[in-house]
Amino acid sequence: DMLRAVFSRDQRSSILPADYWPLPSSVTHVSAGRDAAAAAPGLVGDDGQDDGTGADAASGHVTNPLLVYRRAILRAVPFVVPFMDRHALWVHGSPEPVMFGAWGLQVRRGHELVDALPLLTSRDFLADMRAKQAQGLRPFLSVTFLSESGAAEPGVDGGGLFKEWLLLVLQRAVESGYFVATESQSLWVNRDWASLGPRKATLDIYRCLGMVVGWALASSILIEFPLALPFRSRILGQSTCFDDLHAVDPEVYRSLAWLRSCPPDEVAELDLTFAVGAQSEVPLRPGGASIPVTAENRSEYVFLAAHYHLVTAIRAPAAAFMRGLEYFVRRDRLAMFGANDLQRLMSGVPGKLDVADWRTNTVYGPGFHPEHPTIRAFWEVVDELDEEQQRRLLRFATSCSRPPLTGFGGLRPLFRINVQRPEVPEDEGDDILPSSSTCVNLLRLRPYRHKHVLKERVEYAINAGSGFELS
Repeated sequence: DMLRAVFSRDQRSSILPADYWPLPSSVTHVSAGRDAAAAAPGLVGDDGQDDGTGADAASGHVTNPLLVYRRAILRAVPFVVPFMDRHALWVHGSPEPVMFGAWGLQVRRGHELVDALPLLTSRDFLADMRAKQAQGLRPFLSVTFLSESGAAEPGVDGGGLFKEWLLLVLQRAVESGYFVATESQSLWVNRDWASLGPRKATLDIYRCLGMVVGWALASSILIEFPLALPFRSRILGQSTCFDDLHAVDPEVYRSLAWLRSCPPDEVAELDLTFAVGAQSEVPLRPGGASIPVTAENRSEYVFLAAHYHLVTAIRAPAAAFMRGLEYFVRRDRLAMFGANDLQRLMSGVPGKLDVADWRTNTVYGPGFHPEHPTIRAFWEVVDELDEEQQRRLLRFATSCSRPPLTGFGGLRPLFRINVQRPEVPEDEGDDILPSSSTCVNLLRLRPYRHKHVLKERVEYAINAGSGFELS
């Protein structure tokens, strides 16, 4: 328990070096192999079958002593296992995707969230989805986007439009105020969620948002949805503490921290009661609005106020979100990860981009090839961009500024560069900007005649956020 407590503190404050916790595989005996997957919590014995991993066929219990040891490590102190080994276990245990033959989703541009609600809350749909998952299949929808006139946009969804829909739903969730940005630019449930609409409809939306995040996790689709650390801890079933409030509302945190240690005679001058809210309308304990905060009971007040901001105020929408998440992700599988690991699982690898790996794992459409003058100039330009611009370029083409955890070779489909407007002669069209189709990780470039023109067009496109198209 002490070791887990220190790790939890390190997750919040980064008090130890990044490589402090992982131990060599020779100590943990956990690696990316098939037998190691058997040690992952919740991945073995559920069907009572002997899969050759040391599980007893009758009881489904792991009987191999080494596997028992591995499972104990992953249950008690998973953070001592290198992250990439745990990620390999996660991928190994993910079900195969299957297209929902009977379920198609049509959504209007700009209304991707509300248009999906009738289907995502349908009992028939949810029952069919659970049945597919019981068969070890990971479902995804066939998505069709509708124009403003109501006409279906051209294209058949082979997974790319589904990905685009997932990303747009999360974007709409922030734009509509269901999640709000904190001072550190992470996302937290809107504490005024009850004002967003009728209670049931609002909670249905939070449940659907949980489904979308779970769908992305189960499908290894990277999402730029930086949940605040206390909310990630909540997803993992971990408790919160007073210091977590700093990540959600630094101003309230500083006020409560000061109250906890200020001179006793100053407490009474604040004229506080055991209630919160603009009009002190939410009691922190029965009859709290009439109970004054004193030097003697201020510790209780600080605890209850922090608990209100971190837990009570968002209890209903957070519970709805978790129910949605669990349609696709079993929380016992997520127990292998810490709160910071979970964000890496959702959003990819932080740090400097490996341009050489990016270039190696790029494919080209007709008219382009690795030695084409425009392509050679493009990669020279990418090398010359600063880190922020490189990330903007990656986001422009793939919707996420980080590569997959396994590198650019893990992008599905691989990053691709096609000729932009191939009908335009090569000696014309230098004024045409690059465009992208993020749903299929596609960048379109003109065969610009000069490197400086290519650089100007690329920088303009990625900084202006223009040029997005459907393939």
